[in-house]
Amino acid sequence: TVYGKVYADPQQARDVQNLQQRLYDEQVARLGSRAAGQDLRTPMLPRPLGLLTDLGITFNEAVQPVDPQERAITGTRAMQPMLERGRGGEIAAVTIPLEEPRMTAIALARLHTSSVRANEAAPRTGAKEAKRARERAALIASHNPVQAEETQRLARELAGRLETLQPDVYRPAHGGFKSSQLLFHSKRVFVVDFDGFCLADAALDVGYFLAYLRPSGLWYGRPAMRQWFEAAAREFVTTYRQAMRDLGASEAAVDGIIERSRLYEAALIFKIATRRANRLNSPRTKELSAMLQEIASRLAG
Repeated sequence: TVYGKVYADPQQARDVQNLQQRLYDEQVARLGSRAAGQDLRTPMLPRPLGLLTDLGITFNEAVQPVDPQERAITGTRAMQPMLERGRGGEIAAVTIPLEEPRMTAIALARLHTSSVRANEAAPRTGAKEAKRARERAALIASHNPVQAEETQRLARELAGRLETLQPDVYRPAHGGFKSSQLLFHSKRVFVVDFDGFCLADAALDVGYFLAYLRPSGLWYGRPAMRQWFEAAAREFVTTYRQAMRDLGASEAAVDGIIERSRLYEAALIFKIATRRANRLNSPRTKELSAMLQEIASRLAG
């Protein structure tokens, strides 16, 4: 079984497939090493199979279990809150995913320590994310005049800090790393959709994942959502830190990535708020207030 993807620009198809092939070959060459206590036995992306250049179609091996009784599941399904309710519907227990955040963190560390390089001349800088944060805040403010001032204030502070970020090195990055770009089966994780592969501050991917890890129920103050998110996020960050060190990154470099990821996390919450504003027919004041509070907490550390 193969998976095909069509690109409007045939050159982009060639570039993406070339990068995926180089990354896959490197992953194969590094099999047998260990990170965060896990043996690296398979590449963290599907095997590239071919390209129809004129049509801009790429083909990859489908992510599917060998056992037909098992199913591959998406990251959004694997990392959604599971609540056990008792009498009267009250929450009796919260199931925190541990294995999935750990596998995801190791996969991301493998990408961030890769030697495969994207366009060296145009890294995705904090200044670029600052510009996007300002644009998103302006759109949100136009839909929510009551909260416009607070939105713009937070965006100005965030953009000013993003513009000054200077990572120790720009690393290979996914550029859109979130649960929906993951597939799980057989205690393995596969990362897909490398269209945004770039050189960037590794903190971008970490912040991206953590921003989108938040369940939608968090924006409405639903019970146990905060507990679930913080536990899952803690597992991801702890494992990522260890995997990066095991794969050769220095302690200081990893500390810097984790610290800077707060700002990218805040920037991506602005993106989530923008997407929801575009989909909803009326302002959701309570929802936006929760998002702005989350952004403020990221800025405050």
